[in-house]
Amino acid sequence: MTIVSQSGDGGTVARMPAHDRVPPRWAPRLPGALPGALVLGSALAVAWRLPFAGLPITTDEAGYATVARLWSHGELLYRQIWVDRPQGLLLVFRAVLHVNDGSPGAIRGAAIVAGVLLLLALTATAFELGGRRYAATVALLGGAFGCSPFIESFTLAGELVASVPAVASAYCFLRWLNRGGMQWIALAGLLTGCAVMVKQSAFDAGLAAAILLVTARPAGWRRALGLLVGAALVPVAACVTAAPSAGDWWFGVVSYRGQGDSLLTGPAATRWHELTGSLQALGEGLAPLLVLGLRGLAAVPTFVRLWLGTALIGVLGGGQFHAHYYIQLVPPLTLAAAVGLERMLVSRRRALELAVALAAALAAAVTVLPAAGASTASQVRLFFPHDLHLADDATVARAVAARTTARDTILVVPPTASIYYLARRRPAVGYLWVRNVQTIPAAAQAERRALATGAPAAVVVEGALRDVRRDGVTPAEILSRYRRVAGTAGATVYLRRD
Repeated sequence: MTIVSQSGDGGTVARMPAHDRVPPRWAPRLPGALPGALVLGSALAVAWRLPFAGLPITTDEAGYATVARLWSHGELLYRQIWVDRPQGLLLVFRAVLHVNDGSPGAIRGAAIVAGVLLLLALTATAFELGGRRYAATVALLGGAFGCSPFIESFTLAGELVASVPAVASAYCFLRWLNRGGMQWIALAGLLTGCAVMVKQSAFDAGLAAAILLVTARPAGWRRALGLLVGAALVPVAACVTAAPSAGDWWFGVVSYRGQGDSLLTGPAATRWHELTGSLQALGEGLAPLLVLGLRGLAAVPTFVRLWLGTALIGVLGGGQFHAHYYIQLVPPLTLAAAVGLERMLVSRRRALELAVALAAALAAAVTVLPAAGASTASQVRLFFPHDLHLADDATVARAVAARTTARDTILVVPPTASIYYLARRRPAVGYLWVRNVQTIPAAAQAERRALATGAPAAVVVEGALRDVRRDGVTPAEILSRYRRVAGTAGATVYLRRD
């Protein structure tokens, strides 16, 4: 039953039902106030990321940075330079370009800042759900167990960046639900739209709020739902309007995923293999939160259960199941984990339950801590087992940079965005990811046209030359206009015959 009271402006406040808040009796008596817990949690969030901040830049980070740089120099998004992400994420990378010229260190520093901002927003959300002690528990759990390198939390992944406005939207919604003020529901919608325009799957908190409005029907829910949805569409409309073409934007941001990389497209066996292959990263990265979250799921507020479900939809819907997808589960899972810890502390079987939770925490620490001092190659094998080329990309990029000028364009086969980014060379073709060539006919055609005209000053072949057929070109097309000049770190550099 919803409790309705008068707000300060004479309107009604749709308060959260008393049974749907975190009971204060469950909250552990932490040694210190909420600010202390928040400082410690933030320090932990930074400490988990720092040892791995120097790992090689990922293909996604390099690709987004390269697209952002070309966009800032006048290239047309979704046409001359192609990407399957909304402009919001690219605006973040454009901002990072102003810090040390967008160096790898600047990108990883931005990831640390995003991680701390996420924890602050999550703590504020927890405060609205259960008060100071519950918020302190969430701050500590999020900092201690929500930043594992196994889910690539040290990278500037789209899921990490998008989670900041998504969680902030949850805070605004709960603020409205608890205290009233339609400006809060409008802000919740606006932040939801911003989150989706960073990463398409970041609709989770906004969708959970909409479902709760429809099912719980608090006072003024129809007006609130309309305002939530309407405000969420504002950033979307802005991005569509800002794109060179609505059709190009729609293909890049919406329909491309639906055609080849979603859960419902592509061979089912492939999707199953990708899903099961990612579960190890999920277990290694989030084991403590999973154990605690499952224990608290039955008692967690309805909004959190809905949020965890919608976040899971976002993870599953993306297809491919990269480890960084699971970052999206961290906020609602942490809220559930805090309730789980509190339930364990008052359980008659608390010794057994806490032992299980402690075992999960120790397993996470034992798995991660030795990796902190490992070699770069070992860390790449551990955290990026499907992208082993990352360990050698800097060497290849130096070889390319030494044989070309800053005005030259290059072509990397198969497309490897990190080579373009690290070598600081413009791509001859506006498709920077290997999946583009595999799923977009125009991408392979563009590569062949570039080779036929000799547009790139250099061609970099990752792997054996005979294997380039898988990427839409043939060895003969390369050798007819280019000569081999260097082989390094599993790649070969070819220069144009002048």
